[in-house]
Order: sequence, then C-alpha cells, then structure tokens
Amino acid sequence: MTHRPRNERGAVAVMVGALSLVLFVIGAMAVDLGNLVSRRTWTQAQADHAALAGGSELDKAPVSGGTPSADVVAAVLEYLNTNAPQQDDDPCWRNTPVDCVVAADLTNGNATDGEVRYTALGLQVEAPHAWVQFGLANVIGASGGSVTGTATVQVKTGGLRVMPMYGVSGCDWGRQTLVDPANSPAPSVPTLSADADVNSTVLTAGSQVLTDSGGVTVETLTPFSTNNLLTFSASKFSATRKIGFFPSDGGAPIEQEAFWLASDTTRTDLSTADTTTYTSNPEKTVQALIPDIVAETEQVWWVRVFNQGSGKWSTKAQALPIRVGGAVLECASASNDGNFGTLRWPRTVPTQTAEHLPANVALGLQSPMTPTVHTMPSFSGECTHDVNLAVVSWGSYLRPQTNCVGTDPGVATTVLDKGLIKGGTGYPGLLTTAETKPGCDPQGGDAERSANFGPDHYTLNDEVLTCYLTDSTTSLADISSPTYSGGTVLDKSIYDSPRFFYVPVLKNDPGTGAQPQDSGHSIVDFRPAFLTDEVAVSTAVKGSQTGTSDNGVKIDSSGVVQMRVFFFNFDALPRESDSVIDYLGVGPRILRMVD
Repeated sequence: MTHRPRNERGAVAVMVGALSLVLFVIGAMAVDLGNLVSRRTWTQAQADHAALAGGSELDKAPVSGGTPSADVVAAVLEYLNTNAPQQDDDPCWRNTPVDCVVAADLTNGNATDGEVRYTALGLQVEAPHAWVQFGLANVIGASGGSVTGTATVQVKTGGLRVMPMYGVSGCDWGRQTLVDPANSPAPSVPTLSADADVNSTVLTAGSQVLTDSGGVTVETLTPFSTNNLLTFSASKFSATRKIGFFPSDGGAPIEQEAFWLASDTTRTDLSTADTTTYTSNPEKTVQALIPDIVAETEQVWWVRVFNQGSGKWSTKAQALPIRVGGAVLECASASNDGNFGTLRWPRTVPTQTAEHLPANVALGLQSPMTPTVHTMPSFSGECTHDVNLAVVSWGSYLRPQTNCVGTDPGVATTVLDKGLIKGGTGYPGLLTTAETKPGCDPQGGDAERSANFGPDHYTLNDEVLTCYLTDSTTSLADISSPTYSGGTVLDKSIYDSPRFFYVPVLKNDPGTGAQPQDSGHSIVDFRPAFLTDEVAVSTAVKGSQTGTSDNGVKIDSSGVVQMRVFFFNFDALPRESDSVIDYLGVGPRILRMVD
C-alpha cells in the first residue's frame, strides 16, 4: 500500500507562537532586570559617596552602637540627595535641589528611608530603598523591585605608632632635646626653694662626684641606699655653714651641716671650725655625707651651700645636680616652659610589667587600646574614667579611644635602650626594624648607623626629616610653627619610617604626682614627631641633610643618654598613606572603604 506523508503546513507558526511568549518573558526579564541592576549600581554609588562624606566629618573612630554626630548626618544627607537615583514611586528626585531624604530619616531605625549607624567595622550608610517599576514584566505579574546600597568606611590616621610619651606646652614644637639633667653638660635648673637667693660662694660646675658606701664612684645613687658620699669644689667658699640638697619639685632642702676637706682623712668639720664658719678664697674641694633621706626619693636633687654671713643659699644657677635612681631624660626647657614624660599605657603581652613601656616604644600600643583626644576635658585637665567621656586603660583593660592617661615625669633611659635599640622579650628595637631610605642619612646616603652595647652590635635606621620634604622652598622652620598652613610638604613615605610617630599633648603639666589607676590627665592634642637632631632653621630644606652623627639618639657605653625629637604641624603631612592606625581625633583623616 502507498503511505502518504502527513500535511505539516502551519507547524512553524504554532512553534513561533509558543516560543514568542518565552522570548517575551526573557526579553521582559532582560530589560527589567537590567534596569534593576543598573539602579542597584546607582544606589551603591549613592551609599559610597555618602559614607565617604560622613567619614570626613568624624572627629574620632566610631564606637559600635554610638550615635552619629549632627555633622556626620548632615554630610551623609547632602550626598544622599546629591546622588539620588531615580525613584519610580516618588517624584521628589525630580526636584531641584533633590530633597528625598531628611535628617530624621537617617537615625529613625527604619532602613527603607536610609540609615546612618556606627558598627563594629566603622561608619555604615544604607541608601534609601529605591523602587524600580517594571515594564514588560508586568505582563507576567511582576510589578517591580526594591534596591539599595550599603557602604562602610573607617577613618584612620597615617603612620605606624603613638609613642608612650607626652608633651606639654613649651616642649611640643620644633626640636626638643631630652637629657638627663643630672648629667647634662649644661643643666637646666628647675624652680627651687629659696629660688632667688645669691651668696658669695662660687661652686665649680661639674665638680660633683658620688661615692657609695663601699667607696665606689657611681653616676647615680641607689634608691634607699645609705652612707653615700658627695665630693665637690668651689673657687670660693665664704662663711659657708651648711650644704643643702634641694628636690626638683621645689620643696624645702634636706640640710647637712657637717663637711670637711676632701684631703682630710680625719674629717675635721669645717662648718664649726671657727666662729665665722668656713672661708677659703683658693679653689677647694670638700666632702660630706649625703643624708639617707635624700636616697629615699628617686629624682634629681640640686646641691647648694648656705653662707652664715649673708643668710642666703648660693645661686641656683650654680646648683650641682645629683640623681637618685635610674637616669631619666627630660625636656631641657622643662624648668621654664613645659615637660616631657612617660605614659603608663598597659599591655598584656609581654607579660612582664617591666617590658610594657619598651614594648610600646618598639611595637606601638597593643590592640584594642587606641588613643584619642578627650573632647570634654575638665578645666584642670584632670580626668576620671567614665566621667565627661573620659576613657582610661589600666591593667588588663585595654580600651579603644583611651583619652585619660597616667603619667611619670621624664623618659627612663632603660626604656629607650630596649625600645629603640636592644629590643626585649620577643621584640626587636624600633630603630633596627627598617633600613635607611636611600638618600636619607645625615650625609645624603643610605647608610645605617652602627651602635655597640658591650659585646652586642646593632644596626640602626639613620634617616633625617629634611629628606622627606617634597620641595626646597619649605624648611623645617616653616613646618615647626603652630600657625603653619602651607599644606602638604612631606612625602607619604614618611609614615613608614620608624623615626616618625605621634606624641600626645596634655592640657597641663602633670608634675611628679602619681594618679589612681582609673584617673589621670586629659589628652587634648597630638603632635607629629620625628626622631632627629636637625634644627628648625630656614636653611633646613630638602637635600640639606642637617643631621649629625648622633641624629637624635646620643649613645655612650651606658646606653641612650640624649634624645632629640622634632615636633611639627599636622598640616605638613600628606592626606594619603599605605600605613594607618586608628584615628587620633586630630590631623588628616584618611578614609578606608571596608564594606
């Protein structure tokens, strides 16, 4: 039988009809979903810009759950409206200027109209949810979709560390020399009891010699030691009756009435030798026992003599310094203008308490503790934890945004020996951690400095600050001024130098008093600093390389004996950095988009 093929005319039309619906749906999805993705990109850009704008108004690192300030909200608001995407269900975006978002929307807890919040990561901005009206997709019952964007920024400060040291007025601009006043070639005598007294005795500078109870000559007295001996000279003694040991804090002197010629093995008391007391015109050297009570207080004591005839002490300008306890470097101008000292910032690693200060010098502060400016300091500058927004870290409590600090006067040389050079338990000395940048040593080369402590040899970074200047028209004298406003003149690589750091500035001079662990002194500012002995003069410009062989760190066989720090204006620093720490509350804000 013959089989005839079936007539298939019209089949293509059926297939086209069936596939048309599929193609229509795909087309609708392509168009409307493409529009949705495009609008999502727009809202993300809106959130990004707004977060960066808000971050530029932060005066400190955000604390999770905190309330954004009015300035932050205002900056975010402006950029949300300036970059507002199309809103298909709200015509406000067509206004000029756009006013879709108001400040109250951003802190009402309702994310759909936009939100600004502080999270554990930083400042987060969520853009208002934008409705995208579908076109072709309406045919299949999809009316539209909502999109938004979220961005999180952190505000940072350029650099690697804050030193555990403080400055106060008079010791916080330009080059400051930190020396041990007891061993300085030109001691800076503080205000003493009987400060204005002058008599006819003329003490010989640098003639003081200390001997311990065993007859050994020593640089400093061991705390709470006894039977120590002082030897000193004068070119003229005139009716000298007694020797006074004056404390650096201005308190009354500890007096010693018995003294004798250094050459006299019988120790005949000169203060009672005759009715007019001891008088000698040629230079003579005398000795006296140091009162044991002097060795009970670790500080610098100042030796003066009392003349019976005038009833006055010898001039304080000739006072001879002696030290009890370890050497401490202090600001050379401390007697008149300010102070420089150590901050009691704790650590938990290393576990040894004695390692905490040098480790803070070498490694920077231990997280999560971060320092910042105290925005509500008291008139006196003193502060207590949780009062007027004060935050204190002590013991194992390492707190973000610590702004209230305990202090000690001066900087112990043992801290600098370890922190800068020798290193300690599990960490190297700071200056051994980076090579000298090419062209940046005091001679314009890239050599490291060699230092020897006994049998141990160290290679130290030896950079100078003038190397980091970006032009030869700006000098160190310019940027060391509190009123400098010339903008960025330092290369951003300065942030990576181990010689660059920040020093907190306190509202007042803490003096020598101790503070309870939950109180201290308010940080009111920070000062950028560089470890160098370059001088703030108009000729210290790029390429001048005005540092010396000591370059800020003078070392002898005993360790660090002098430190020179150059403080300068924040305005000279660059606004970008590869190395950052948490924001200090002052200085250039460096923003990092983290989400």
